Amino acid sequence: MKGSSIHIFVGPTIPQEVVLSAMPEAIVHPPVHHGSLLSLGLKRNDVVAIIDGYFFQVASIRHKEILACLNDGILIYGAGSMGALRAAELKRFGMCGIG
Repeated sequence: MKGSSIHIFVGPTIPQEVVLSAMPEAIVHPPVHHGSLLSLGLKRNDVVAIIDGYFFQVASIRHKEILACLNDGILIYGAGSMGALRAAELKRFGMCGIG
């Protein structure tokens, strides 16, 4: 969507270079963790793809953080590891699983 940003959280499932070669307009971030989404200043119609995230090293992305973003009109997709887990848990609230 015009004026929207695309944010992708990856590593180690897929290298940053591979993401950027397929989607040069994307903003690529390291694995998602607690506070990652809220620190971005996302706005309605921005797109977030969560592929990888931290489980034990630091606090994981919390469900309420994702729910707050979905409530604000941010489109959130999940695949891979943490993204697939959160997408399965939050499907009924609008998070979309891929794969």
